[in-house]
Amino acid sequence: MCSSDLEGVDPDIETADHDIRRIKTSQPWYRHYIAQHIYTPLVYCFLAWKTRYQDIVILHVARTNGSIRINPPSPLALFLFWAGKVTWFTYRVLIPSLYMPVWQVLFYLTIADFVTSYWLALTFQANHVVGEVDWVTPNEKNEIEVDWAELQLRTTQDYAHGSWFWTTFTGALNHQSTHHLVPGVHQYYYSQIVPLIQRVAKQHGVKYLCQDTFTDALASHIDYLRTMGEKPKTT
Repeated sequence: MCSSDLEGVDPDIETADHDIRRIKTSQPWYRHYIAQHIYTPLVYCFLAWKTRYQDIVILHVARTNGSIRINPPSPLALFLFWAGKVTWFTYRVLIPSLYMPVWQVLFYLTIADFVTSYWLALTFQANHVVGEVDWVTPNEKNEIEVDWAELQLRTTQDYAHGSWFWTTFTGALNHQSTHHLVPGVHQYYYSQIVPLIQRVAKQHGVKYLCQDTFTDALASHIDYLRTMGEKPKTT
């Protein structure tokens, strides 16, 4: 779950050669990337639609999630997968359609999807797709020459530790570094664990990345998109 933004390992940062956005120096540059800091945040609202389509493709067509191979699902797993799809469609579309016009159902569903998509996308982009973090790549032997715990801190940015709002409504994932280091610990305790992690990190000379506010973290994401959208200088 917490593969820490490793190229070729983490499906969350998998990109095609001609992707909608450029977030890694290994990606080729195209002219439309110049404006990616403007158009990319606008399309984050389609994350829910993308996910519902993508999980079907991953399971039944590509049979991989990025570079991760998907094992053949058991009959029970397939049943649960499609039962979940049917259940979602039933309570989000069919049942509401009994009480209001279909166009209203689809309208409100779209609004809800846009809101939740933005909430999920922006809170996580501010954690990972920023210029402050390191984009670590494996060496020729496919090895990472960084200690695992250090890797979690170098590839993750926190924000708004002192905010009750962001801690509550992100499920404490504004403490993303702690989530990576101790994912088995309940999120309620993240704010209590952070000072210990920061103290140990300081002792070992590892920087703990944290923005004071979500606005600062989001701005760093937009700035990173702008920087990566610029045409690389040729030498």
